[in-house]
Amino acid sequence: MGYARCCKAPLCLEAWDEALNEISKLSYEMILSPQNALALIKSIGDLPVLVVAGAEDALVPLKSSQVLASKLTNSRLIEISGCGHLPHEECPTTLVSALGSFSVKTH
Repeated sequence: MGYARCCKAPLCLEAWDEALNEISKLSYEMILSPQNALALIKSIGDLPVLVVAGAEDALVPLKSSQVLASKLTNSRLIEISGCGHLPHEECPTTLVSALGSFSVKTH
């Protein structure tokens, strides 16, 4: 799946699709294999975690973010409507608001 189809407001950089695809494959294969992901989740323990999901994300389905949040003992899930895979680029104001709110509640 190309980057442009994952995001609501894709970057306009030559070959960005291909680079992001390769990085994603390497990240999954080397870092986030199912065994490594489970170990990482367990190591987080009860630390507060904010899971941010773009409701229109075509790369990581909302259901996957919901499952992740449910596996973390002290998490909060923020679903940003109208946003794709990169909330920091597509919906920065909403993301900053969510981060600020989460930070205030966890300190």
